[in-house]
Amino acid sequence: MFLAALGLGGCSDPEQAGEPRGMHVEFFIENDERTLCAGTVGHLDRYIERLFEFFDVSQDGFVAPVHVLVSPQCHANACYIPARREVHIQHVDAGGSRASGMLRHELSHAIIDRLWGQSVPFFNEGLAETLSQSLTEVPTPSLAPVGGMLAGEPFDIDYSEAARFVRFLIDTRGQERFRRLFQAAKIRSQEAVRRAIEDVYGESFDSLEAEYLSGAPRCQYQIHLCDELRAEPVGVAWSATQPVSCLDGDVYGSDDGERPFLATQRTVEVEHAGVYRLSAAAGFGSVSQIVLTRCGGCDEQFSRSYHFANLELVLEPGLYTLEFSASDEEVMTVDLEYVGDSPSP
Repeated sequence: MFLAALGLGGCSDPEQAGEPRGMHVEFFIENDERTLCAGTVGHLDRYIERLFEFFDVSQDGFVAPVHVLVSPQCHANACYIPARREVHIQHVDAGGSRASGMLRHELSHAIIDRLWGQSVPFFNEGLAETLSQSLTEVPTPSLAPVGGMLAGEPFDIDYSEAARFVRFLIDTRGQERFRRLFQAAKIRSQEAVRRAIEDVYGESFDSLEAEYLSGAPRCQYQIHLCDELRAEPVGVAWSATQPVSCLDGDVYGSDDGERPFLATQRTVEVEHAGVYRLSAAAGFGSVSQIVLTRCGGCDEQFSRSYHFANLELVLEPGLYTLEFSASDEEVMTVDLEYVGDSPSP
């Protein structure tokens, strides 16, 4: 969510020593109820780098201030304030969001604002969410019409549905034309937004929405996952012993001593199609899980959530990310082993 406001007070002292800082994000913490995990800043730095790659522009010394406040002047838990170029947030993690998901979402607003400025909430939130994938949705729900949200306030918008529609526009009509639409859609009214769509695309919104709902797969981007530069080959067998502790440098999220939001991930490359056995030596709690994500376009993507530790999967060649989420600190030993050829259709 972004908030257009001027003259807001209540930020922590920017000269305060010892605050978490990375290459592209700097925290100023007033509300210390939740402690950032050791890998959170690194996770956000890499996400920001990949966002700039997505937009094909230079990072140019970009640093986003994030103020963690007791009472942020936002309509929700978190917001980006364009007038100050700051992210304000009360709780760095909360139920319904992936670990560090709200931070990714608000930092996406900061980068979009720096590069493209502002748009109506439907496109602002849709673009930020399709990039950040902040919400927990496994599996992806069915598509629904989006026309009723075009002139909505942020709280009127289904972020996931807007995110899939925005990706549909970018994938089918190109990023440059979507930028033009984003920058043209300034007036929050059905008539104005629909007119901007027709001016940019030469097509009516109704025809675009009908194509969007036509039955083809729709999805979001996977920028916080599927890092090809860090992919590990599976071969006939791959194994990882993965600590899930807020103190570990590969773990992102936060902990308040009672309800941790902990996650870490490994991206692997499957070279041969076939049946693979996925197993984990550690037992999982009621909240802990592995989310297996197939990387790729909307016709390839899937996400599957598992709470148990031994199953066989049919996998095609390509990249996959295993995201480990834990409700408490533990060590998981995960194995992926080639079993045999895929069954005949």
